[in-house]
Amino acid sequence: ISVTYQARDNYRSPYRIARYINRMFPEFEFEPRNGIIGLDVQEYSVANARAQLHAVDRAVKGLLRQGLAPAEIVILTCGGVGESVFRGVEAVGGCPLRQFTGSYNRDGERMYSAGELRFTSVARFQGQQSPAVILVDMKLSDGDDLDQRRRTAFIGMTRASLRLEVVWNCEPTSTAGR
Repeated sequence: ISVTYQARDNYRSPYRIARYINRMFPEFEFEPRNGIIGLDVQEYSVANARAQLHAVDRAVKGLLRQGLAPAEIVILTCGGVGESVFRGVEAVGGCPLRQFTGSYNRDGERMYSAGELRFTSVARFQGQQSPAVILVDMKLSDGDDLDQRRRTAFIGMTRASLRLEVVWNCEPTSTAGR
């Protein structure tokens, strides 16, 4: 037997981020209950992997100028880490990335690279939050898994406790093989 509990109150997301999420995903109805106003949401639209790297580089530098430390910023991919353009990237915005190395220690815990600026997937970051979240690999065009991609994006957006930056992937769908 499976039981689902859905809370209608959102205490995590500051008001401006919650309002943005409500506009983007009206199907996930909730009431903003966090007393913090938060910072505005910044959006970027990119047409390819290189543009996405450049947009995130600008976003990180902007957040650092606003006084956030690299450890207060997380880059979350809405897809798998292995499929992201950030896989294997060593630094963004002049900050070394902290990401899963693919190895485990003797206790079976994941091992991470030494950077402070964290890069991981929304799935691995569930239950956590960060003052600033940069959501990448965002593609919400039609497809068989659109509902799941919308849920993943929603979850990723709710991880931000002060500032949210969203990098929309507007790459045209491949027509190869047609």
